[in-house]
Amino acid sequence: MADLSGFGAMSAARVLKSLETAGLVSRSTARNDRRVKMVQITEQAKPLLAAVKNIGDDVESITRGNMSSQNWSLLQIMLETVRDNHLTAYHDQRAAE
Repeated sequence: MADLSGFGAMSAARVLKSLETAGLVSRSTARNDRRVKMVQITEQAKPLLAAVKNIGDDVESITRGNMSSQNWSLLQIMLETVRDNHLTAYHDQRAAE
């Protein structure tokens, strides 16, 4: 999760702990590897996730405007590349420290 979010492992753990305290996720230990934590969304989180998705859909619609599907796809690819470049530079810098 830390790699997917761009957070460090400790930051991701703190976020998960806060979400667990709020009742939005539950964590358990994987059966085959006690070092692995499984994270599940709780029923309490589902309405919040639906609301966040609606907000995301609205933001996407406004951002896209009348952009063609091809240009929208190209923009997404470019933004993902920019994000990945920044994450790589961040991880490289952290590894060098």
